Amino acid sequence: MKLKQILFLSYLLSFILKADDTLIPGYNIPQTPLYVGGYISANYDGKREDKLLFDDIALLFYGNYEKFDLLGEIEISDVPLKKKALRIHTERFRIAYYLYDDTTLYLGKFNSNTGFWNQIPINILEDTTTYPHIMENIFPKLTTGISIYQSFEEGEREISLTIQHNNDLDKHYNNIIVDRHYSLGYKDTMDEFVWRLSGGYYKSVDNRDYFYAGAGIRKEFLNYTLLSELFTKRGEKKRDIPYDGYLQLTWHMFYMHDLVFRSEFYNDESMKIKENISLLGYTFRPMPSFSIKTEYIRHSKLSKNRFVFSISAMF
Repeated sequence: MKLKQILFLSYLLSFILKADDTLIPGYNIPQTPLYVGGYISANYDGKREDKLLFDDIALLFYGNYEKFDLLGEIEISDVPLKKKALRIHTERFRIAYYLYDDTTLYLGKFNSNTGFWNQIPINILEDTTTYPHIMENIFPKLTTGISIYQSFEEGEREISLTIQHNNDLDKHYNNIIVDRHYSLGYKDTMDEFVWRLSGGYYKSVDNRDYFYAGAGIRKEFLNYTLLSELFTKRGEKKRDIPYDGYLQLTWHMFYMHDLVFRSEFYNDESMKIKENISLLGYTFRPMPSFSIKTEYIRHSKLSKNRFVFSISAMF
């Protein structure tokens, strides 16, 4: 299947299934509180061996009943167009129980409540196709365990405690495979700025201990969105990342058109490399359920300078 065919089919699917101007909540299974939906994303990355692939093909199911809320996501990822054998992963499967209006208990596999970027795990909702460096190297993006959220002042402030003392629900699907993960998260809103503090400890399956901590800030202007995060990770002896951060500015140029600038900087002592990464990206959203993104990434040290292109649709 050629790229132009993927583009046309993705747009057609998104247009047929979501012809309005909102991200509607999937499709209700008759006579049940359950909804089903999904999303698909195809990427072109000039530095990959399989340059053109399906980055995500996912099925979502969710619903709520009284004080319970269910969310599940089954996904096939990084699929070259010519590959026949597929592996299905469980990205998320969690049950939420609302103890009180301001207290929620989560059980299962869910996104770790760490930082800003990690709270938006679907390509179509993200500003760029590629992730900041921190998303692969500092903390486990997914946690299998239990988490409790306590909010204050009508959600303006929030604190969370997360505990994982077991193996992952899907041992093959996480950026860092762990069997222990304990973390704290704090979010606050002050003078129209939203900021987060995050910290935690995890033990990898190869029996190594790591501690991490970080802070982030987000500000919405009339035509701009400012987002920045800075993290550090302490490991065993020289396996440290003293700093890893980014500053990102998204310019909402016109309706449906965004321009993104991102500057990253990190020091990975385990890889013996200090590097700066620059990104310039453009996003076109003819409708909320469909996006086309292109970006150029420049590395100061590694030979990873490249263009990345993606199309994604949600249904």
